[in-house]
Amino acid sequence: MITESKLSIAIVTGDENYLNMVTASLRKDKELTVSGFSSPKTLFDSNIFFQIILVDEELFDEELKNRCISIIVLSENIDDAKTYEDVECIDKYKRVDHIYRFALSDYANKKKRALDSKRSYIRAVYSPAGGCGVSTIALAASYRAARMGMRTLYLNLEDVPTQTLVIPNVAEAKGISDLAADLDEKMNLNARVASLLQRQEDNLYNFNIWENISDIRAMNETDTEKLITILSESGNFDLIIIDMANALSVKTIKVFDIADEILMVTNDSDVSLFKINVLLSNQFIANNYLRKIKIVVNKFQGGSEIALPIAEYGTVPLLSQMTTPQIVSYLSVSQDFAYLANVLSS
Repeated sequence: MITESKLSIAIVTGDENYLNMVTASLRKDKELTVSGFSSPKTLFDSNIFFQIILVDEELFDEELKNRCISIIVLSENIDDAKTYEDVECIDKYKRVDHIYRFALSDYANKKKRALDSKRSYIRAVYSPAGGCGVSTIALAASYRAARMGMRTLYLNLEDVPTQTLVIPNVAEAKGISDLAADLDEKMNLNARVASLLQRQEDNLYNFNIWENISDIRAMNETDTEKLITILSESGNFDLIIIDMANALSVKTIKVFDIADEILMVTNDSDVSLFKINVLLSNQFIANNYLRKIKIVVNKFQGGSEIALPIAEYGTVPLLSQMTTPQIVSYLSVSQDFAYLANVLSS
């Protein structure tokens, strides 16, 4: 299993004295990162995913469940406290170490339950048109999700990977070609995954690119399904982001089948908009995948109105003065593009 980074705790309270007291006590533990917020809105605006949230009863918001694994309601009157589905409640004025142990136990139980019952959330990033910036969006979303605290795997399934513009290959390290070659072997593939993973920063992982273009072209749709299934059921990742080739092949359709969400990228050129409209108007695609699709208009120049069968999920302006690594870095932290990592799989 991948080792997690520090446990992150958020405290949401309008009582400044209480906030200072609790944070001062918790920060004595060097393995914790502790953040304080005066309201749920300020926490949402932070665009951070926390392992544990402690929240005053009067400030509880159901949306907070999507920003953590464990949420503990702090009640000033525990006997009359409201009950919420899958949310524990504790006396706000118990000793801080007691509240922390209570929260830690709830977190451990929910984490185990999640690993036992859920695979990774899978987001495929695709475009029917070349040059739209699929890899840029996939990489930016990967970095952003990791910085929110989600254990994220960036998986490149392009015929000609472009990830090395941002993530250099590790010299002499083996990569995804070796994992693909072992799919039919009777061996512990979870251990194989762990031996081949490269860690870019806290919570962000990838594999070295394909050693030979024939390696990925030799994979059929069954191999593709097996590879993604092994990775998603390994228990190592909250989120897998798949950077896909432009071809609409049988393998592409298989990834669409497996994915929980398809982030479809276009730009606002006539050719790209024509291709994405043709794809989305196809009866098979519309019937089977439209509910999964979210559209990002990249390199958006704000000209004429964009005509699409579904509203765009978000836009990214043309950033012509930046290099690809600079664009990825910018999109991964700017508050204007929070939607790129708005998938929480706890």
